[in-house]
Amino acid sequence: MPKFAANLTLLSTEAPFMARFALARASGSAHVEDLFPAAFKAGELKTDLTKHSLQEVLFNLPAGDWAADDGPNDHFTCNRF
Repeated sequence: MPKFAANLTLLSTEAPFMARFALARASGSAHVEDLFPAAFKAGELKTDLTKHSLQEVLFNLPAGDWAADDGPNDHFTCNRF
């Protein structure tokens, strides 16, 4: 049986982002995902996940400015080797 996650960025956009956790749970979702959650404090996100018994299964890292050739890999360069 497939499991689906409510995308908090794209669903219930009439509500503020932080209110969407409760809406996702009320709609029957146990798993959520969101794009670019860095605008919010990790503690606030964790509090709402716990409060509504949700599991975060996916979130995106900062995308960078691709038009300026500053993609996401530029932020994660490792010079150890």
